[in-house]
Amino acid sequence: MSVHARRIALAILVTAAALTGCTKRGPETIGIGEVSKWETYTNEQVGYTFQYPAEFEARDHHEGRDVVLRYKGYQIVAINYCDEEEARARGLWADAEPEGQIELSGRTGRLYRYQHQDTFTLMPCISFVVPHRDRSLGLEFRREGELDAVMKRIRQTFRFL
Repeated sequence: MSVHARRIALAILVTAAALTGCTKRGPETIGIGEVSKWETYTNEQVGYTFQYPAEFEARDHHEGRDVVLRYKGYQIVAINYCDEEEARARGLWADAEPEGQIELSGRTGRLYRYQHQDTFTLMPCISFVVPHRDRSLGLEFRREGELDAVMKRIRQTFRFL
């Protein structure tokens, strides 16, 4: 193998290792039976409400339009309200191919599974995106695979005001 070919092979290996190391899975969420109580989050500005475990920390983002739920410091759930251009700029669902149709609080939308890029890390996401007012609202679960019981309850309790 030539020196040039070895350098190319090494560059490919280093890049693959860097990309693999930057994928963030996060901790497993708590079980439904471990939830001490359910809190209610309401966003009057955008017009939605849902329940979430008291063990999660809710933080408003993007001038109060969005909220992120954290568990043990890791983003577990995010609700993003933006147009397609902003979704693309923020590394959200806009560049992914939808997997199919879904329903969220009586509205038809699309299901996306994609890797959310947050600076240097990639986070797997399951996103339920529906039209709302003049934009899209994405209920995003930061995980691979399927929703667990806690995440299913968050989705089931989500309502537009």
